[in-house]
Amino acid sequence: MTVSVNAMSNTQNIPEDIKERLNHFREEATKHFSFLADFNYLLDTIEIGRTETFLDYNCNLSYRNGDTLITIDYSTDIIKGMRTAFPKENESPVIDDRISCSISDLNAFMSIDSFAAETQPNLPQDYFSITLNTKNLKDGITRVVKNYSNFFQENLVSVLRKEKIYDCYTDRFYDKVFKEKHYR
Repeated sequence: MTVSVNAMSNTQNIPEDIKERLNHFREEATKHFSFLADFNYLLDTIEIGRTETFLDYNCNLSYRNGDTLITIDYSTDIIKGMRTAFPKENESPVIDDRISCSISDLNAFMSIDSFAAETQPNLPQDYFSITLNTKNLKDGITRVVKNYSNFFQENLVSVLRKEKIYDCYTDRFYDKVFKEKHYR
């Protein structure tokens, strides 16, 4: 496993409250995604840092099984970073904390959010999101990480077994792509 710090920031320069959020996410994600080992996915990298363009802080965990990669990302302090990077009011984001998940291999890219929207349209709107100004951010992080973990275990076993995968994402023209593919 590789643990790295984004070149843009040294973890010593990350404010303490944000460092706590990032560490809480890392702990929750490694705990709730430990089941991936049953499918031969091993924790490959943990990256913690600050993005260069949007100036938000992030923690990224990658699990690997051969050419297949599962990533679980957490970004925080998005509003402050975006206001610093893009000070115009109309460029302000509407979220401050975001967790996302994807699976990719040589043949496909699968956004779990897009897959869920396509296959489970009745999921609550906040199933994979943390509401703005949530009272207990750590509880919000835990809830969303658990929801992703449960979703994987209930809906994506055939993908984890490498029986099939989906090209499932929204392209740059905002068209939704959804195609089932079989592993060869």
